[in-house]
Amino acid sequence: MSADNKNHINRLKGKFVGRDVVICGTGSSLMGFDWTQLNDCVTVALNDAVKVPGFAPTIHLFSDTNLFFLPKRGPIIHGGYEKFEYADKTMVVCQKHVRTNFLNPKYHPDSLKERVYQFNLMPVLNNVTAGDDNLFIHRTVATGGILLAWKMGAKRIFLFGVDGYKRANKDGSEVYYYDGKSKGKEKRKQRSKDMDGFTMVIQDRHDEWIKQMRELHGFFKNQKNPYPSEWPGRGIYSMSMLSPIDAWQKVPLDQCLSKLKKSST
Repeated sequence: MSADNKNHINRLKGKFVGRDVVICGTGSSLMGFDWTQLNDCVTVALNDAVKVPGFAPTIHLFSDTNLFFLPKRGPIIHGGYEKFEYADKTMVVCQKHVRTNFLNPKYHPDSLKERVYQFNLMPVLNNVTAGDDNLFIHRTVATGGILLAWKMGAKRIFLFGVDGYKRANKDGSEVYYYDGKSKGKEKRKQRSKDMDGFTMVIQDRHDEWIKQMRELHGFFKNQKNPYPSEWPGRGIYSMSMLSPIDAWQKVPLDQCLSKLKKSST
């Protein structure tokens, strides 16, 4: 295999056959959660989830094109990885041009070089197979995380903090992230739903997430249905109980953690 393609994600095919894999977002459903509970599990941190203090994910899936922080473009742009210190076990999965920057010794030590894998970003789901380097990421990186887990042979896939909504509190404040922070002012179409103690705000971006997760559910049915079961069998499960994403069965966080701790020992 040539040096050019030895670190494509097809090298990760089957790496975690029969294991549970947790796809980690940064939604507000995780406020107050101790992320170190996941450090013995197989985890895929989506974008800035890798920055959660004390969390040492197995894989950092970075879907964006901006490795560096671009302050003029606002706080919603991912970046700030110039000198980010990864845990010794963490692998990085990113696009080709981003991988070039990750491998620049000016920003990261040579020890990271063999742990950076590249993927091809696909805006169309049907252009993905189990053995290729393609990931379907269009409106949410979570679809790419699920597909990566499938390619690696996951038995069960857990969605953790992939909420698909933001919280509007009675005092007028808004919460989008696990640490209680918001995205700031945004001009987006949105709809609201009154919940117990807060208002759930579902933006147009979240409606796209709902649509694409349903599409992914159908995709797997056409792939000999690798995730056919209900809990606690071989399936894909969401630990965000209030999420409007309806493609996957919802299971309480404590039940999932109990199974994950048993499978990691």
